[in-house]
Amino acid sequence: MAEIKDGFKNNEQEQEEAEIVNLDGEPFIIIGELEHEGDIFLALIPYEEEDENSDEEEVEFVILKEAEENGEYFLATIDDEGIYKQIGEMFLEFFEKEMEEFTDEE
Repeated sequence: MAEIKDGFKNNEQEQEEAEIVNLDGEPFIIIGELEHEGDIFLALIPYEEEDENSDEEEVEFVILKEAEENGEYFLATIDDEGIYKQIGEMFLEFFEKEMEEFTDEE
C-alpha cells in the first residue's frame, strides 16, 4: 500500500515552509511525497511568487523519483510510462481528497 507523506501546501505559511529544490536552474516546490514498492516519488510544481499565482489557474505537477548512486541522492525522471501514470493517479487522488477536506473546513 502506498503512503503519501506531506501534503498539498495550501496556505501562505505552509508555502513559506515548503521545501524548494532547483531543477535545471528553475525553482520547484515539493507538494507531496509518496512511497510505493520501496521507492520514493515526489510531486513538484514550479515555484512562483504569490502575486503570480491565481486561485483559478490550474498548475501541472511533475513527478520525479528519488535515486541513489555512490551514496549520493538525486531526483530522476521515471522512464516507465505505466509507473508514471500509476503514481500520477495516486497523487491526483490524494490531492482531490485534500482539496475536499480544505473546502469542507471553510
